[in-house]
Amino acid sequence: MTAAALLAVTAPAHAVGGGGWAVFPTPPAGTQTPGPADRQYFYLESAPGRTLTDHVSVVNLGARPETFRLHATDPWVKLSSTGLTVPPHTRADVPFSLAIPTTAEPGDHQGSIVAEDAGSRPVGVRIYLHVTGQPVPAFSVDDVSVRRSVPAVPGLGTNRATLQYTLTNHGNVTLHPSVEVTETGWFGSVYHRPLSSAGIELPPGRSVRLNLALPGPPLLDDVAVTVKASDGATGAQGQTGYLAIPWLVLVFVVLLLAVLGVWLWLRSKRSHVHRAGWWRSRESVGVAA
Repeated sequence: MTAAALLAVTAPAHAVGGGGWAVFPTPPAGTQTPGPADRQYFYLESAPGRTLTDHVSVVNLGARPETFRLHATDPWVKLSSTGLTVPPHTRADVPFSLAIPTTAEPGDHQGSIVAEDAGSRPVGVRIYLHVTGQPVPAFSVDDVSVRRSVPAVPGLGTNRATLQYTLTNHGNVTLHPSVEVTETGWFGSVYHRPLSSAGIELPPGRSVRLNLALPGPPLLDDVAVTVKASDGATGAQGQTGYLAIPWLVLVFVVLLLAVLGVWLWLRSKRSHVHRAGWWRSRESVGVAA
């Protein structure tokens, strides 16, 4: 098989695009360009120690030849050609192999094959590889914190709170976690968001930092925040909290405590002076007697 099989293309490619060209998994035999039902990514599965083969296609939809450079982001992938020139309205199919080491960890692995044209515009197609073996789903909820913006005077300004947390995949399978957020304070429930999709794909070994605007944060409360994440058979949670006190109230309390402290000190001093005078009076009466 040649490094690049060339096929004439007369229809737009349904694939990842780069302006007048695209790169995608090679469609079935007899198909010029992939249709809606054809694969948009490489989905491969194998046991450790095996070598898989497939083809990636680069299509030139323009009116003149284009030269491309190809490379893989995964060292397991070897392309039969790393550079090619594709005539106009033509598709080039490039074979590649994916050699899975015998020591490969079971679970999900990701990579990509990237093409660049003369303008150095990289366009890639993903490779999703599942190495068979014992799946170990595991992740954690870390670095939970709340950033707040509170007006100095209650009612004058915007009261905002943003929850931040990190999800880290410690297992060997790709996770699609759902997240539940609960806030409770002195007066009961402050906010609750039921378990809902975080809208992310979390490959093994990856972390993602997420933000969530908390609606209606209290102006005066001691709030405990719990973030629970779940993906089927595994789950995790993290916690934080914050004390909600307007600056004006805080300043007033500090001043009040300061005034109270001065008053107690003056009262103690007057009481000490009064007792000293009383003892001197008793001593004078004793001397006179």
